[in-house]
Amino acid sequence: MSGGHLLALAVLLTSVAGPALATEAPEKVLTDILAHDFEGDGDFRVGQAIFTHPDRKRADDCGCKGLPRELFEAALDPIVIVSDWKLLGPAPPKGKDATFRATFRVVGVTKDQSTKNLVRRGVVPLAKPREEEITYRLRLKDGHWKLVDPPLPRVGVKSLVRLMRHEVDQNARLIRETLSIPKDSGLFRTYEWERDQLGQTEAAFGQDRK
Repeated sequence: MSGGHLLALAVLLTSVAGPALATEAPEKVLTDILAHDFEGDGDFRVGQAIFTHPDRKRADDCGCKGLPRELFEAALDPIVIVSDWKLLGPAPPKGKDATFRATFRVVGVTKDQSTKNLVRRGVVPLAKPREEEITYRLRLKDGHWKLVDPPLPRVGVKSLVRLMRHEVDQNARLIRETLSIPKDSGLFRTYEWERDQLGQTEAAFGQDRK
């Protein structure tokens, strides 16, 4: 289980996220969620969503089972890769429900490339960027505005590359410090795959290291 997952679980159990939203307008709540999604901050959604559909499946062997549904990790969960986003004006409120539209410039997606022993999601750039409009619903519940059935997170391409670099650098350092790790081990194979994915993603989106 990653450090981000542990932190999110702690936030959920201690109910830290909820009270901060008590006096905030729904537009502010949604803006904060989308901004943190764009930065790849998968913990921020925890405690801020309502689900009206069955639980989506998470991969058991990544240590995700039992964690909040609204939590996401860019390396493991489905995401949409975008270069920009904008929140449009709200629709007229209806009681305890509020609706907003947001536009995104989509430049890629992630695709499941898991093997029998390793959970992986590969980056697939679009041949041509496309504009996308999504309607978000919020509902007032227990004094807090909650995002209803949140769609896949829209993560900024620069944020995704930054997260991928961090993961690759972290695994590279671990391998250097643990000289006994064999090259056919899961860690080493994961490192090689993530390193190759990072290189391809940097090249595809013009995000080479400076």
